[in-house]
Amino acid sequence: MTYPLLFPRGECSWNTGMEHVEERRTAKRIRVAQLQYYAYRLSQQNGFSILHSSGKLFQQHIVDAYVKTEGSRLHFLRQNRKDLRIELYRGLLDA
Repeated sequence: MTYPLLFPRGECSWNTGMEHVEERRTAKRIRVAQLQYYAYRLSQQNGFSILHSSGKLFQQHIVDAYVKTEGSRLHFLRQNRKDLRIELYRGLLDA
């Protein structure tokens, strides 16, 4: 219940179906990766940012975002282990 202090307008967090609409000549939809979303949220924008001014709560938010991203990567690797064929390259790590 601490993050409502950082996001008082109820902004959503990242989800798997999140898309970004590129506004060039054609309205092209691009899927947003979790790391891209958090990199954008953590980037310094013009003006006052309550996120960057919140001290230790901001640091906790960064740690939580990192843990979510790394957990997502590990889950992907576990689910796609056979497709990635990591077992074939295990000998390279030993060398």
